[in-house]
Amino acid sequence: MKGQEHRIVQSKSVHFGKPVIKGTRVTVSALVGAVASGDPLEQVAEDYGVTVDDVRSALLFALDRIEEIVTALRIKPVSEVAKEFGVKQTKKVLNLSLGRDSELRRLLEVIRREGIEEARKRFGSGALRGVLQVAADLCDEPKLETASSQITVGW
Repeated sequence: MKGQEHRIVQSKSVHFGKPVIKGTRVTVSALVGAVASGDPLEQVAEDYGVTVDDVRSALLFALDRIEEIVTALRIKPVSEVAKEFGVKQTKKVLNLSLGRDSELRRLLEVIRREGIEEARKRFGSGALRGVLQVAADLCDEPKLETASSQITVGW
């Protein structure tokens, strides 16, 4: 959103470049992993000392990682995607989307537009947990363009 404070930052000096909530050492992967385990957003925010909007920003950031790889897989050879994003990350997304790319895209869209609970109702807890766990894992690996870069994402 325009004018919204940027919430997710990456810097090699904090958690080796893993994305964190700005002004904290709380990683995106920790927040998304907690949501994946079924904790409500409000509980996750309270447990980690961040706001619900921070948790939502972490979810959106993590979902962007999945969508980025899914999109790359649609237009590039797998070997090229693996070089760009890493073999482990590419395999995780391939396993998620294998044979059900359109369902994965619908799930991601429902999470973005209607929220976690609606996605859980429509797709089931297992599917949601699997997608969120992969999203958390993808954010556990830093992705920096240069050694001194700092990436900021607003929500």
